[in-house]
Amino acid sequence: MEHPKENIENLTIAYDRISTNKSFTSVTRNLATKLTTRMYLSLKDFFQELSDKEFDELIYLIQVYEHDENAQCELILLTEMLSRAEGIVSSDEKTVSENCGYFVMVVAGVSLERKGVIRILYDNLTFDRDMLDEVIFVGCDDV
Repeated sequence: MEHPKENIENLTIAYDRISTNKSFTSVTRNLATKLTTRMYLSLKDFFQELSDKEFDELIYLIQVYEHDENAQCELILLTEMLSRAEGIVSSDEKTVSENCGYFVMVVAGVSLERKGVIRILYDNLTFDRDMLDEVIFVGCDDV
């Protein structure tokens, strides 16, 4: 018997429960806490407000993603929380997967920027499909 697919856009994220759940990294808990009081949070604001410790946690989640189901779930949750914070709700698993891939790419870009290799055009960071053609990474000499 085939299970009916869950309608992703109707799922609710329990930010208050996530913010106090110690099984999540502090980056996830802190984001959930912010989203209990903020109606909108851009990717620009998210990345610019991250501490070094939180950024290291993101890198760790990505590094163990393929082998750790908990890391997979947490990265998907982080991505969906950030997407919804921009007012963009994923409608299906394909969109969730694409958003996760985009988020991982942006984290890699932020890592390179922190090392001085590239610059990020933070105002162009978004999960909005209409903005996919916008340049988000440039060489240090191109700014």
